[in-house]
Amino acid sequence: MIPQKHLHPVLTATPETTIREAARRMRDDHIGCLLVVDGDEKPVGLVTDRDLALRALGASKDPEAPVSECMSKNVRTLTATSSIPEATRLMRRHLIRRLPIVDESDKLVGILTADDLTQHLVNDLRWTAETLTTGFDRERQPQTREFSIFGKE
Repeated sequence: MIPQKHLHPVLTATPETTIREAARRMRDDHIGCLLVVDGDEKPVGLVTDRDLALRALGASKDPEAPVSECMSKNVRTLTATSSIPEATRLMRRHLIRRLPIVDESDKLVGILTADDLTQHLVNDLRWTAETLTTGFDRERQPQTREFSIFGKE
């Protein structure tokens, strides 16, 4: 199961949100993407700052055009009951950095990012290193003997 600590709240937009409004919201909220949802809060697209730069500005789109003209469609999602390894495989297979997480009825519950997975891996490696180091330190400590062949020392 994907830990709640890795799920970030997601700012959403509708397909009709303008490119200008999407850019303003990303700027004002210091985020790199908006999840585009339908009226039932189900993901239908994702627009990133890169999409705005390349597909909107770079393609000379009207800033008042709907964000649906520059968003990524066919958004991959995963349910919150999935595991971190499943999320990693999906993101790697489809070369995506942001993965919307949905509930059983496909309603949005959060977003998992490549940075979250990196942090998760770093924490796992840190824990493993600490565990191994602790074990090695115990092995290196001199063994104290309480008894000898002549009795207690």
